[in-house]
Amino acid sequence: MYDLSGLYYQMESAAIVFGTGSLMFLIRSHFWTAEKRNFRELMIGILFSVLFIGLTGYYMRIINNLEISVQEVTFVDENRESPYLFRTEYCFINEKDKKELFYLDSFSKKKICPEGFIKGKKYRIYYEEKTDVIVKTEKLE
Repeated sequence: MYDLSGLYYQMESAAIVFGTGSLMFLIRSHFWTAEKRNFRELMIGILFSVLFIGLTGYYMRIINNLEISVQEVTFVDENRESPYLFRTEYCFINEKDKKELFYLDSFSKKKICPEGFIKGKKYRIYYEEKTDVIVKTEKLE
């Protein structure tokens, strides 16, 4: 079975960033008091709210309509994409010598690939097509 914790984490991190930003700007705008209302911050707060709702809906649609693909690849390197999202980019090479990038957060990696990826080893990677988030791994060698 597939472990969707990486997709849930990606959805939650986007929701936290845009939800918190939305609340911050809406509170700072004083939208409830006409004489103190800051229109610019109100518009930014509304924009963040729309992004919060849109991204949450987008990830929920992806989770409910999974499109899983499989590739047999050789692990090359990993790169920490952002220190704030705990997300890492993993670089693999497929049989056509084409680089493939897949993503996984630190928390989900402990469940999906607890021993970690070893350079030069072949893996079968199951990933969600739209987001390239790894949902399952199998070591081949």
